[in-house]
Amino acid sequence: MNERQIEEEDLKRYAVEDAILDGTDDQFQHFNNRLKYLVQMVNEKDVEKTVDEFRNWADKTEQKIEDWEKNIPNPQREATQLETEMQMHLNKVENQLSHKIRQQQKEMSRWQQRFGESLQTHVSEPEKKNIVWLSGIILILLAVESIANSRFFAETSDLGLLGGTLAAITVSFGNVFVPLILAFFAHRWFYRPNVFRNVGIGMIVLFFVWVVGFNYLVAEYREGLLLQVGKSLNTLDYVLLFSLGVIVGVISFWKMWTFHDPYYEARKCANNLKETMDNFCDTALEPLTRRHKQYGDQTSEINAGKRGINTRLENTSIDFDAVHAKAIQDANSVIAIYYRHYCIRKVDPDPPYPDVITPDNASQFGVGVQETHRNLFESRKTRFNKFIHEEMPIWIEKLEDVFHKIENLIKRFRETILNMLNELNLASKSGVNST
Repeated sequence: MNERQIEEEDLKRYAVEDAILDGTDDQFQHFNNRLKYLVQMVNEKDVEKTVDEFRNWADKTEQKIEDWEKNIPNPQREATQLETEMQMHLNKVENQLSHKIRQQQKEMSRWQQRFGESLQTHVSEPEKKNIVWLSGIILILLAVESIANSRFFAETSDLGLLGGTLAAITVSFGNVFVPLILAFFAHRWFYRPNVFRNVGIGMIVLFFVWVVGFNYLVAEYREGLLLQVGKSLNTLDYVLLFSLGVIVGVISFWKMWTFHDPYYEARKCANNLKETMDNFCDTALEPLTRRHKQYGDQTSEINAGKRGINTRLENTSIDFDAVHAKAIQDANSVIAIYYRHYCIRKVDPDPPYPDVITPDNASQFGVGVQETHRNLFESRKTRFNKFIHEEMPIWIEKLEDVFHKIENLIKRFRETILNMLNELNLASKSGVNST
């Protein structure tokens, strides 16, 4: 037997106890009482559990339906109230973010004046740079100057070519990496608007002072070393060493300069402005979008609940039929087992075999799904069908109505917000032009 039935060991124990108590009596009092008890036990396990589950589900579903009904809005009143709330909310958001937007638009207008019509194209479509190519050129410049300078400094060192190579590498680093650093910062400042551009120009001048001055000092230093070791000076070597250093420094500076995107800061400003404006729109429309999503979710929830109620009612009807048949089968099985063990132990006379329970006489024995159970199911089913076919369509219609009204409000207020942003942009441009 499965777990929902009474165990056979319990039935055997009941049968032995009742047979002893009944003794030789032909009234079979304990036997008859036990049969009623066993039938009740079977019915509770097979039927009452299913009925209780349905009753609990029906109670919770009715409570859920009441909650749905309480939250159904009046479309016209909801739209009017939302419009009023949006006006107040929009003024609040404008006070919070308009200053930030105005400042960023002013900055963007300065970039526009700096770059002109080419700004929009380069901001939206940045040029891709290959850092591997730049790194390769830097290494080649280091290698070429180090090899070339090692010959010049080999004559000045007691270590010969090894000593010359160490000095040459040191000079190469000064002619490659210092221009790279100066070009990096000069580029960042040069393409900034207004006074910042002068800082970039100053760093370009600093580079030329460095590359000329550094290589002049290197050439003079080499000649001083030659005089210390008693070797003759060569003007051609002096010019070649100086020229090589200047050329490598200029190439390094130029490669770093051209590697960096002149529109980087402008693009960063444009992205910040776009992010702020998007944030302005999202924040301004938040009450509408939140309600829009809320009523959309509520409509979906009611539709899903409607399908769930229909499915549960259909399944419960099927379950009741199956449970009814199962209860009759289990009751007959329990009675047969109990009767067999009772007769084995009972002193004669044995009781007559109980009537077999069938679907036709099940109600007489209190077995299976009773009329009260079916009345409960039918009454709840009738109430749910009324909600599904009469109330819920009205609720969904109201929700869809307010849903579309909110969509129209979103479109209208989005246009209002765009007009506000355009006005802020024009005010920012006029402020830049006046300065």
